[in-house]
Amino acid sequence: MFRERIIVQDSLVADESGSAFRIRLPWYRALPLSTIEELSVTVDGTAFDPARLRIAVNDGEWALAEAQLRTDDVWFVLDDATVRLPGLVLDAGAHEVQATLSMRIPYLPVAGKPLSMAETDQKRMDVKELTA
Repeated sequence: MFRERIIVQDSLVADESGSAFRIRLPWYRALPLSTIEELSVTVDGTAFDPARLRIAVNDGEWALAEAQLRTDDVWFVLDDATVRLPGLVLDAGAHEVQATLSMRIPYLPVAGKPLSMAETDQKRMDVKELTA
């Protein structure tokens, strides 16, 4: 629905501990974190292990598997989430970042099951140094 707006342009940051970038919810209403079915990331053509990535929303940060259990934590449409890639140290310059986000829309049944949608966005961004 909003695939070209999933990755926030110019949000790629990095330091010696890893990298991060921001994403937006590809839907028009807030959804619980438990509706995330998949979040996959590739940087410069190399897939990052989804079991290692972390997602930060509101004032919390979780591994993807933990976030998928968070029924009471809501991702609001106007709030960016930060995707952290621990250990992925990037050199200065431009990098190709791709994210695929699959969400389950619990209140829209299709053939007796909640609607499931997957959107992919790709951006070329210059890495910025992560500041405290």
